[in-house]
Amino acid sequence: MQAEDLLPSEEGMGLTLCGDLFPEAGPPHWPLDGPLTVRTCRSCQGPFRAELLRDQPMVPRALLQGAGCQYWPGARPLPHWSPRPAVLLGRLDCRAVLLRPELDRLPDALCLQLDGLSPGTAERSGRLFRRTFALRAVREIGAWNSSGGLHVTDRRTGVQPNGRIIADGSPLRIAYEHQGSRRYRCEKSPHDNRTCSNVSLHTRLPAFSATQLELNILQIPSFYNLTLEIVDPREFTVQPVRGRMTPQRARAIGLMVAGGADRVWPSGVLQPWMYRLPISAYDAGSMIPYSFMTVRQPPQLRVDSLFRLFSPGTWAAIGVSTLLVAVLLSRMLNRSSVAESTTTALAMLLGQSLPLGRGRLPARHRPLVAVWVAMSLILTTAFLSDLIKALTVPRSQPPETVSDLVQRNYRLFSDFPSMQRLYSHSARPLVRQLARDMSVVRYDRKELLHTMLRERSAYSTALPAMLETMAEVMIRSQGSVQFEDFAFGREAFGHMLVGRLWSKHHPLLAYRITTVRRLHASGLLSTERFEQQAQHLGRRLKALACARRQASCYTGAVVRPLTVANLHGPLLLYGVGAGLALLVLLLEMLLERVLKRRHRQPEPTEGADISSPQPSGSAE
Repeated sequence: MQAEDLLPSEEGMGLTLCGDLFPEAGPPHWPLDGPLTVRTCRSCQGPFRAELLRDQPMVPRALLQGAGCQYWPGARPLPHWSPRPAVLLGRLDCRAVLLRPELDRLPDALCLQLDGLSPGTAERSGRLFRRTFALRAVREIGAWNSSGGLHVTDRRTGVQPNGRIIADGSPLRIAYEHQGSRRYRCEKSPHDNRTCSNVSLHTRLPAFSATQLELNILQIPSFYNLTLEIVDPREFTVQPVRGRMTPQRARAIGLMVAGGADRVWPSGVLQPWMYRLPISAYDAGSMIPYSFMTVRQPPQLRVDSLFRLFSPGTWAAIGVSTLLVAVLLSRMLNRSSVAESTTTALAMLLGQSLPLGRGRLPARHRPLVAVWVAMSLILTTAFLSDLIKALTVPRSQPPETVSDLVQRNYRLFSDFPSMQRLYSHSARPLVRQLARDMSVVRYDRKELLHTMLRERSAYSTALPAMLETMAEVMIRSQGSVQFEDFAFGREAFGHMLVGRLWSKHHPLLAYRITTVRRLHASGLLSTERFEQQAQHLGRRLKALACARRQASCYTGAVVRPLTVANLHGPLLLYGVGAGLALLVLLLEMLLERVLKRRHRQPEPTEGADISSPQPSGSAE
């Protein structure tokens, strides 16, 4: 006899029949959902019937005559969990049979062990054993005899009335999906390289850690008395499933399909093609938007920002007028020495005081000086006003839609490589255009902060992960970036269904669905909690910065004071100007020395007659 003769099918409702059903009994009318599939044991010598009520304490009602069935499990374990229980009976060692690995994926199994008497004996007896899916031990739950029938003494099922599982530390294998981001970490076990001794989540928000780590996997063993075993799919030889997913997710799901894992973590996005795989996928009843966020740049003066304050025409006019004034000054100050005239011209061009004495500057040249001073005052006032405006008022509003990102040449980035693959298959052309230039950065201290503060950069992922990244940036910037500096896009790239992937027909699936829905109804998984914690973190960082008298304390209506780190542009211009001034000084000294040598008179030689010549007419 084959194992398939007694194991219920995937569509069956958990009835195993050994022998022939009495014709007068008619079809059973038990409260079971779906079709009823009956498996018949071919080598039975008497009728047998058992009733299994799903999701209720199991109460078997059996009528036995004869020796029963001889059952031996199959040659290999089931590829996934069986959806319904199974019943075994016959002259066999039930304790040894129920502990076979071929029955590990049965949610419930009964075994009636008959005595070794011949079928013609008047009084027959047997012992009823049971093993639930989470138990590695077999319990004796009752006895049977031909005169008194079946007496069940232990009616415990694998599930308590409060939903907890009666288990003894059976393993719950979780396939760890490598996200490519360093916020999820898997520490390899020193004893087995294929398993993780510990998993951690680097986060600054308690709500993110509670939803992604504690409630998701770490609290399951305490709820159901299971042993958590996290395996690395990269260390197993499995066939990855096909689909629009990353290679890491394909290997994790492939390991679960092959029977090497019970669920996948931390993946929580469900896609329509996943429902065609031989797995159980359930949604949490919520849709998470995938959007973007930008950061308002802190006040930084760079060379390009200083030059952009004036238009190219204004800079051209300043250059032409400066050259013109320099030429006029050279004509006006030609009577002075070269060094003195050059110093006076430089002082005037730089806007310093110029001696207007009667001997230094004639009265006819004073209108030129007045015009130059007035123009310098106007240009200086305009430049300073634009500079203050650039430091206090943002030059442009942050992008709010996908079209704004494309028109302003923004570039998306994320620390999850799966985001680029996800956006590249979007139905919107603009999202696909952004995905082509999207970059993936490492989740470390310097690169994430540098990329976030870069101009025309937008971070994109799910909304809870964006809030967690916001908290990380606020901490890594030492308070210079506050909660008010972040701007979220009003238009989402898309909405993804949130759920979990489990092994097919896993017994914990129904109870986990109920638990997650209760958590959503309580508000523990809402995004408002993430926003409140991020705002609280921002206020705490601001208070700490004010206690330390840091520059980041001055936010809001108060203009932030400039620091050396934010004055790269002026310092660079000052250095270039000082270098040019030093170069001009050296050239001036060299020019003055050359001119002195040219105007120097040649000295007379010894013995030369220096007497004045006599006129020719006086000689006699």
